[in-house]
Amino acid sequence: MLPPYVTHIMYVCLILVSTLVALSLRYAGITIGFGANLGINGFSTCVNTTGDCSDPDDSTWVPSYSISYTLCSGGKCKGYFAVFQVSFALMAFFAVMVLFTGCKMKASAYAHRGHWFLKVVGIVGVVVATAFMPPDVLAYYAWVARFISPFWLLYQLTSFIGFAYNVNEWLCSWDEDHRRFFGCDNESGMKWKYGMAWSSLLGYVGVLSAIGWMYSHFGQGGDCAFNTAVITLTLLFVLLNTTLSMVQKIAPHGAIITSAAVSLYTTYLCFSSLSSWPDAKCNPDAESEGVIVMVVSICFALGGVFLSTIFLKGSTERFEQTTGEVLGKPAASDQVTVSVPEDGDDGVEARSYAVYHAVLFLYAVYMSMLLTNWSMVTKESSSSAEATAEDPEAIVKSLAEGGDRFNVGYASAWVQAGTNWTCNLIYLWTLVAPRLCKNRDFGVDFD
Repeated sequence: MLPPYVTHIMYVCLILVSTLVALSLRYAGITIGFGANLGINGFSTCVNTTGDCSDPDDSTWVPSYSISYTLCSGGKCKGYFAVFQVSFALMAFFAVMVLFTGCKMKASAYAHRGHWFLKVVGIVGVVVATAFMPPDVLAYYAWVARFISPFWLLYQLTSFIGFAYNVNEWLCSWDEDHRRFFGCDNESGMKWKYGMAWSSLLGYVGVLSAIGWMYSHFGQGGDCAFNTAVITLTLLFVLLNTTLSMVQKIAPHGAIITSAAVSLYTTYLCFSSLSSWPDAKCNPDAESEGVIVMVVSICFALGGVFLSTIFLKGSTERFEQTTGEVLGKPAASDQVTVSVPEDGDDGVEARSYAVYHAVLFLYAVYMSMLLTNWSMVTKESSSSAEATAEDPEAIVKSLAEGGDRFNVGYASAWVQAGTNWTCNLIYLWTLVAPRLCKNRDFGVDFD
């Protein structure tokens, strides 16, 4: 059985490896066990309007009456189905872990921290089993995942905002304790606050510069009302939330570094939504590879997983202590307390990890949407024969209905924009809720 901290790292590595494998299979166009000539579950069935199956490009790998055919326009998304397979296996694994670790007992701790060989074998086994499932099972799974994935986004937003508040509290407390500032003396007890102020200033310079650039790059007049609306709302939210966080009578718990972090994140979401818009007239980047957006999006998602595994279930103190030591603060005490278990006690604490694995369950489902343009994969790619440089309208149509470019489509654009606005509204609520709901205890003192 692994130690708690190593267990957290193992789950992060499991998520990371699964995401990379799914991403690699998607761009390689490989689906595990599925293929035009495998003859598994009807995948070699030739169904088209002409009845001529001599051309491999005209043949399909699913019956035309199935939901898989509708989802994939007749077998054009085998790489995307690999993502569904890996996501389905992870989802099933974490669903089982929720059941096995739901009760507060020592067995839950053993299931959570041990048996890693069986866990890996089980996940690989489910992936292999998906190769023999009817393809409609994964197609229905992709359809259901559209409705479950927003819950992960909501959790990711609340986790990010909570983490930003915690960072402010930690840095302020480090000044109060005169902790060393990256190896330098901090006798004045103000260096961490100065660091926060300068970091926030640089953050807002980046936010305003990015918004100005997006107005010039994506703002194309009245024909692109979506762009103007998203950028303007982002700017208004930045100004409103920053102003409220600095008004002590409204939000004495407000912090400039928290507002700067939220502003940076929502500005990125604004850019992501604009770069996902498939109309080339409004999005000059519609035909680009979108590698940067893909990498950053995956990093944010994996960062949410990291925060979940490190800070969930009382791991905050461990991270704070470790970070303080790395930044140069000596240990609070030189004494080391050793707890010796009594006879018959193996030192394992009885606890439940159901919430922990439920969060990872949500990410496993969300991964199937993150890597497949929210399962909008009805076209082969924007580089198909009908979508050439001589026919830009065909490119726009192909991208809108789902192409190979990461996260380009109306669904992705609106999801990113909605996430942006939701994040701003949640942060706005955290600022004004203590003042509006005075009968509830938010841990905020008003003078």
